[in-house]
Amino acid sequence: MVKNWIEPEKYFAQLPRKRCASGMVILNKKGELLLVKASYKKEWSLAGGMVNKKESPLEAVKREVREEVGLVIENPVFLGVKYVMNSSYRGESLQFFFGIRELPEELIKKIKIDEDEVIDFGFFDLDKNSLKMEEKKLQDLRKLKEALVSKKSLYWEGGLAWEEEDNK
Repeated sequence: MVKNWIEPEKYFAQLPRKRCASGMVILNKKGELLLVKASYKKEWSLAGGMVNKKESPLEAVKREVREEVGLVIENPVFLGVKYVMNSSYRGESLQFFFGIRELPEELIKKIKIDEDEVIDFGFFDLDKNSLKMEEKKLQDLRKLKEALVSKKSLYWEGGLAWEEEDNK
């Protein structure tokens, strides 16, 4: 006989929760990375954002890219997951990443930012670091670009990355 039976609803309600976000790595023909300058962030970042309730990470990143830069992305490849343990008010999160190896020029010309959320966008050469990004963020972006180009997937936490072969 089972002691201390807990109804499944109560059991699942007590489990810890993690925030989830999704980002899209989009390269142009030159291998430059699309970054956006959000109105609510100090630094440039990938197009993407928080995963809503009852929304998958893939659905979220497609929605966010559509909202932020006006692009409909059909078949991005999975790049990886990053676990973030933040000791600040933000707490833990899982960040999912997807990518497009070469956005066609005709789609680049159709980029239209949502000026309420995004104040600028551009394609940037990460080796030049013209945006003067902090080194840790720059390393993460370089790792994601490398994963996209080399067709590998990543999992990382605490700044370390582990690679898996063949992301299509």
